[in-house]
Amino acid sequence: MATKTTIQPISPLALEEAKDAVTKLKSIKPFLTRADEETLGIIMDKELVSNLSKSLNEAKRGEYEPLESILE
Repeated sequence: MATKTTIQPISPLALEEAKDAVTKLKSIKPFLTRADEETLGIIMDKELVSNLSKSLNEAKRGEYEPLESILE
């Protein structure tokens, strides 16, 4: 069974902001360290940031797995 995907329109303002962000990143790229580039890569990964946020909230509530069970 195929799933139906809906595509939400992107506002012109969001496109302009994204274009400006790319232009700024291109201009500062020569000055970024490897660590800066890795940090930007993490911040721009929506799925990773979402999972990290979820994990941090679970930890705040005391919902975490012991390291031993993760390493098995």
